[in-house]
Amino acid sequence: MSKLDHYAILVAINRYPGLSDLSGPENDANEFFKWLIDPAGGDLQDPAGIPPEQRRVEIIRSSDYTVVTDPYEANPTETHFKKALNRWLKADGEWRDRVGERLYLFFAGHGFTSGALEDPALFTAQAQNGDTAHIAGFRYASKIRNSGFFDEIVLIMDCCQDVLKASPVSDPTWNPPDRQRSSQVKFMQAYGAPRGRKAFEIANASGEVHGYFSAVFLDAVKNAQADSNNNVSARAIEDKFCELWEERG
Repeated sequence: MSKLDHYAILVAINRYPGLSDLSGPENDANEFFKWLIDPAGGDLQDPAGIPPEQRRVEIIRSSDYTVVTDPYEANPTETHFKKALNRWLKADGEWRDRVGERLYLFFAGHGFTSGALEDPALFTAQAQNGDTAHIAGFRYASKIRNSGFFDEIVLIMDCCQDVLKASPVSDPTWNPPDRQRSSQVKFMQAYGAPRGRKAFEIANASGEVHGYFSAVFLDAVKNAQADSNNNVSARAIEDKFCELWEERG
């Protein structure tokens, strides 16, 4: 039976007018989307005929927008991500209480971090030299967790974590209620690079480019050992990921 209380937002940015373009993020998001709606995978397939405003999977990609050369006119931006969140977390302008069991957040593109702790952020399409426009993925996930909208949050970020000491990761202006429920919410994090390191792209056998991390992670999700209740734990995914990562060098 389809998991009607699971939700997902995928943000994939290939085009950066103010930086260098990428080839893998949208391919990665598309593959993760396929797994999410697969009855044998995430099982988030929306019922037939569901109106757009009731979708439970939102995918935001560079290719959804017009190609531009001015970074300040480029999309997607942080606003597109916030609008997707608010569609589920608000009703008639008011914050909802519990929304569902699980929320997947997937980000792929250029990224960075700052400070002394792991705090990954995804550059939006408007990022450029001297303007680190970004989505603070970890901080958004932390605020959602603190508000208790979901019982579980899965945060996946396939982007670099170059440390930019002069450009701090900004706390989102988006502020849901402070319900102090973090300890009650399960939180899984998976990053394409550790703090201070880069993420990489690689072409597969058919020549299609993917993030190296995303490709291995999705294979791990698909092939991790299920328990006696047919559930796949975060630890099982981690174990399978490490096995595949070592095999592929």
